[in-house]
Amino acid sequence: MPTSQQDTPRRYAPLRRYALCGVSNRGTMSFALPILGLAADGSTGEESHADVADIVALVEPDAVRAEAFNAWLAGSSISHARLPRYDSVADLVAHEQVDGIIVASPDHTHLEHAVAGLEHGLVVLTEKPMVTTLAEAKELLAVQQRTGGTVLVTHNYRYPPRHLQLKELIRSGAIGRPVQVLLEYHVDTSHGSSYFVRWNREKKLSGGLTLHKSTHHLDLLGWLLDDEPVTVAAVGGRHFYGPDGAWRPRDESGAPLSGEALRAADPYWQDMLSTGTIHDPDGGPRRGSLDLPYAQQYPAGVEYSVYDEEADSVDTITSVIGYRGGAGAAYLINFSSPWEGFRLVINGTKGQLESVSVHRSHGEVPDGDVIVHRPLFGEPVKIPVATGEGSHEGADPLMRHDLFHGPSERSLALGLPADARQGALAVAAGEALWRSAETGETIRISLD
Repeated sequence: MPTSQQDTPRRYAPLRRYALCGVSNRGTMSFALPILGLAADGSTGEESHADVADIVALVEPDAVRAEAFNAWLAGSSISHARLPRYDSVADLVAHEQVDGIIVASPDHTHLEHAVAGLEHGLVVLTEKPMVTTLAEAKELLAVQQRTGGTVLVTHNYRYPPRHLQLKELIRSGAIGRPVQVLLEYHVDTSHGSSYFVRWNREKKLSGGLTLHKSTHHLDLLGWLLDDEPVTVAAVGGRHFYGPDGAWRPRDESGAPLSGEALRAADPYWQDMLSTGTIHDPDGGPRRGSLDLPYAQQYPAGVEYSVYDEEADSVDTITSVIGYRGGAGAAYLINFSSPWEGFRLVINGTKGQLESVSVHRSHGEVPDGDVIVHRPLFGEPVKIPVATGEGSHEGADPLMRHDLFHGPSERSLALGLPADARQGALAVAAGEALWRSAETGETIRISLD
């Protein structure tokens, strides 16, 4: 039988040797470096999991990128053996002794890596989305059931201290039984447009942004409510990006610009450059974190535009989600907003919680430093938002501690570690968003 969350401390604390599947920005910055105890400048970092974990190999088809990461490690402050590179998990286990894999490769490759890991008796830690379709989610659940293996999904959006506060307030009965939720999420123009010059813009590679991005939010809603989604109704489309994007630059005759003229006139491209969201050096492949080149994914000489035909993901969604226990959620996301962050309102039978989180802004936005608790019959109370150190508002260090040292008592009490079923539900809801928007139908969610 699959491992339950209650079994997690026994299963995870003894693990030691991991292979990183995908030398991505997330793979290196969120997992490899903290495990090895390194900061982004190559010096010894404040966080280290070297006492309980090690990265011993890479599964990465881009040999140039893997070699560049090894070169970066060689110039760091630690003495670490060169990480051998393999093209597949099967090739990995034929040559290396590993306990688990960390899957941080492009989304459409997650299923292949995860299934191979389970078939070879490895623990699988996978980035969200767990996979890119409901059909793949069902397949992975079936393989986990058959092998008796374990998959954990790194749904780190549960872990920001603000969200832990909200969960504990709900658990305390502060608003009674939750019946309604509003989650209004804004992705600002530089961050939102960056998805549309990357592989994420194609549903065949990412499942669309309703999976790649929204699974964060959909998982958060289910976790806060302690419930599972059963219906999704949505409207949405591409209003800002793709060939018909509202801001696509054109010449005097109305013909779309291209090449350097397009880049010079495109407000999204200029916004990405000015904020450092993207970096395309002249004469070379695109580079990411640690200045590692994407020799295969984004080769030299290939230009990308947010208006390319390949962009088939929606950039705006408005939806209503029904939950098994009777609660409903209104979920909105926009990938071309003047500010980045969210507004979250939770209505219960005894009151309301409201929280606004501001990540970046071009102007004035609501106060994001408090959680407002409004009892149904009583005066509002402003609760200071807890803060944490580290990436994603302090979420990542807490999640990594749970993954590599075993969950804390607080994490177990709040149900923080996300298992494969919860990963599958987020994928199912994310797919239902774009399917409902395309068909106009209400989609029922089932993992059976």
